Amino acid sequence: MALPNPLEQRIGVIKYQGIVDIPGLLKMMRDWIIDHKYDFTEGSNKAKAGSDGIKKEIEWEGTKEVDDYFKYTIKMVINFYNVMDVEVVKGGQKQKLQSCRILIEIDAIVTMDYNEKFKKGKLLDRLKHFYHNNVIKYDIMFVHADGLYYHALKLHRAIKEYIGMETTK
Repeated sequence: MALPNPLEQRIGVIKYQGIVDIPGLLKMMRDWIIDHKYDFTEGSNKAKAGSDGIKKEIEWEGTKEVDDYFKYTIKMVINFYNVMDVEVVKGGQKQKLQSCRILIEIDAIVTMDYNEKFKKGKLLDRLKHFYHNNVIKYDIMFVHADGLYYHALKLHRAIKEYIGMETTK
């Protein structure tokens, strides 16, 4: 079986309904990407008001060039539904938070030969195919793909901890 290029894996989907600090959540996610040495890019950022609250969709991407052959990408699609501001008393102080439903999709992508050094002819393309599927196949699968998967899973867990879906134990 030939390895696809890029190699894309779904890390997970987070579904949540409740009260959350949306600006704080977005800042935490963005800071996580930047702190882990990824180049942060914001794709689309759409908001639409309706009778049942605001709907927001945000697409973010973090990319990191591991070396001159491999590039990692963590892609996120963040959806907020029925967003309404609420005031909550926390620790004796009033805070402005948001009541909403959240859907966050996280994907991890390993791109090989992102500089396209092997794309200069049919012979080089076949050589790349042979190189990926016979020479470095296990390095791609067990070092790069698995490594990025578990690294992105840490982001997944950090998001769940921030919104209170998991205990810290």
